[in-house]
Amino acid sequence: MNDQQFENQMKKLKKQYDQIPQKTSSDHIMSQIKKGNQPRRATFFPRWQVAALMFLAAGIGAILLSGGFFTDQGNQIAISDEEINEESNGDGEANFLIEEEAAEEGGTDKDEVTTYEEPAGENVTAPRSSFERIDIGETREETVMREGQEDTIVVKEFTDTELGFSSVVDEQFDVEINSDAEKGIQIVANYGNGRIEPAFLSITPVDVGSVDEILEEWDQEMSNNGFALEDNESDWVNSRNDQLNVMEERFYIGEYESKRYALLSNDDHYYTIEIYTFGEYSEGLQVRAGQVIDHFEWTP
Repeated sequence: MNDQQFENQMKKLKKQYDQIPQKTSSDHIMSQIKKGNQPRRATFFPRWQVAALMFLAAGIGAILLSGGFFTDQGNQIAISDEEINEESNGDGEANFLIEEEAAEEGGTDKDEVTTYEEPAGENVTAPRSSFERIDIGETREETVMREGQEDTIVVKEFTDTELGFSSVVDEQFDVEINSDAEKGIQIVANYGNGRIEPAFLSITPVDVGSVDEILEEWDQEMSNNGFALEDNESDWVNSRNDQLNVMEERFYIGEYESKRYALLSNDDHYYTIEIYTFGEYSEGLQVRAGQVIDHFEWTP
């Protein structure tokens, strides 16, 4: 060791001595001196080693992807989630019933479905549609009188299988179940430009307590609606067709409209015919009503 090396070594020792705390053991001082004398080794990786490590990492990643490692892991996670949901939900059927009960209490339902149950001890019969109980037959031309002159119109035959009668009416008119009395029917005018409301003729089965009560009911209803009774016109239905078994008939007239009632009987059953004519259609509706009455027949 030359003088320069010795001097450098002494400087290092002095520096280490200065860093030692004032109060410490001699053993600690000596271990610090020895530690300072140990040579330091530099740690480094050459560039080719770094490149090799990167290439190796890329290769491992490709192998994992091609082998479905991450897919399997995802499936395992999904399965785990399903198991957790099943465990947390418990009995699925029980939960569904609880949700239905909650919906009923709240008055709402996700898919609202209304069901009807027949009351115990009662026979409830749903009303038959017009297509089920009203049969439409052939059409034909027929001559009618209007304003003192003959006119030819096309009529269609129809039969009500529920009430047990048949007749004819203008082929354009609508024969249907009465929405206000589902056991009866109504005929609505239609001249090719759409329905003309309200119905101008209806036939409805009724329960008769007494004929006088029926007459009083008609008189009261028409009086309340501004109609006046016309006695001299109270035999129009019966005079056109005595096969209807007309028991009573009433004709009421208003300012721009008129209404006729007739009470019929057949095999201990009773029916009312209402004929309502109004406004500019009064004459035409009167003619069509006359056709229905003229061809009316009770069917077996």
